[in-house]
Amino acid sequence: MWIKHILSLAFMLVFPLLGLEAKTFTYTQIASMPISIEKDYYIWRFLEQPSTQVGQAEQIILQSSQMNGKLRDAFR
Repeated sequence: MWIKHILSLAFMLVFPLLGLEAKTFTYTQIASMPISIEKDYYIWRFLEQPSTQVGQAEQIILQSSQMNGKLRDAFR
């Protein structure tokens, strides 16, 4: 019986940590999206990634539908 409780506790402690790995997006994935507010969200997420290169950021920001504060800050 106590094994069931230990396994249940271990599951409750480990399971929430599985979702902490953030999804990364590639330039190609975002560039292929139609221009929309939704694409602006993914552009913002792409700009926030540490792996985004300057050239990619310069190209992808031109594809946004509306330049808002979050996009400007992320681009900087």
